[in-house]
Amino acid sequence: MTGFFGCQSYYSQVFLVCFIAYIVLAYGKKYDIIRVGNKPILKTILIFIMSTRSVIGILQDDKSVNSVYCHFDGYPEHTGYFLKKFFNTTEKVNNLISNGDISSLVSSQNWQREKHPMINNKQVLKTLYYVDRPEAWEHIKPQKHKGVLEFFQRDCCDEFKYLFLPSGNWNYNDKGVWKCYETSDPTKPAPTISIPDTSKFFDSENQMFVYGFSKVSRIKELSKETKSLDTVESLGNKIMQMGL
Repeated sequence: MTGFFGCQSYYSQVFLVCFIAYIVLAYGKKYDIIRVGNKPILKTILIFIMSTRSVIGILQDDKSVNSVYCHFDGYPEHTGYFLKKFFNTTEKVNNLISNGDISSLVSSQNWQREKHPMINNKQVLKTLYYVDRPEAWEHIKPQKHKGVLEFFQRDCCDEFKYLFLPSGNWNYNDKGVWKCYETSDPTKPAPTISIPDTSKFFDSENQMFVYGFSKVSRIKELSKETKSLDTVESLGNKIMQMGL
């Protein structure tokens, strides 16, 4: 016998009732909701489907911001910690952002799920870029924002935004600093979140982080031969042949 909403299975009906009730509670309490476009969606489901998204940016001298999207592990204990520990200079941050959107800021595997080689009995960790998959550069290239407000308006369903302030005009410290902002609730101002100095996700005795080189300049150089920047896939073989 067909139940309500066309559900035939008892368990399907129970699941549907719980799902609807959860949405109603979330609307009423204004918690556990994240936005896709203008539609609210349950954050708990997104944790399994889309992980913890973040946006990483750097403030320029002209007040503009360059940013990239990072898909996995965007919380301060992971992405925040690794940004603070390994990307603490303007040069390092610019190099990170120049390679476009990121799958995982720190990964022990490549896109083929092969472990990176060990060095001195330590597991190598690297940044996993979408350009290495590869994907169309037009879809993953860094975004240029006219100012900080426009940077915060970039909507990637992100829960955290990270902004690097280089030393100089906008930062009077001797070194650049990272600021973390919680952006999970678009209806509220983004509060600053402290970034920890230690993390359970990094074991210095058994792991080491290895920086990647800037791929984009070489990709653009090679693209002059192909007359196209639509995809980096056509350039992959040439890059491998050059030993990059």
